[in-house]
Order: sequence, then C-alpha cells, then structure tokens
Amino acid sequence: MPEQRIRTQRGPAHYRVPDLCLTQAKPPEDVFTEPPFLCVEILSPGDAAVEVLAKIREYLAFGVAYVWIVDPETGTGEIQAQLGEL
Repeated sequence: MPEQRIRTQRGPAHYRVPDLCLTQAKPPEDVFTEPPFLCVEILSPGDAAVEVLAKIREYLAFGVAYVWIVDPETGTGEIQAQLGEL
C-alpha cells in the first residue's frame, strides 16, 4: 500500500507514512494501529540521515518485521530487520 498512515506507539497523535508498506492481510482500519510486515522508505535528496534512522528505529520498535531503505540516486538499498532469539 502506498503512503499508508501508521499510528506508532510514540503517541496517539503521532503518525508515520512510509512510501510503501506490505501487510499479510488488509487491516479493517484507515490508519494502521498494528505493524505492517514491511515498510519501505525511498530516500529524497533532502532526507537527513538522523531522521531516516529515527524512522527505522520507530518502525522496528513498533513491531515492523522489515524496513527497506532505497536510495534511487545511487541505486542502492539497505534492509533492517527485527532481531529474533539466537
């Protein structure tokens, strides 16, 4: 789903809007309150590294299993994931 609003645990009035997200089933709500399986952030030239890192940490803390960061400028990407029990 493109640009789906997600209400994370940061607060009731705080939302994140990833560029894309993937769920295992369509949630019955307009604003997600449960974590999607995957969030994708496509970087823009003005994105600050500290803000991108804050988004990644917030998604993972909320329970998103995977976060992809895509840099269209360089054609590279990065995958962040929840750490399971070792």
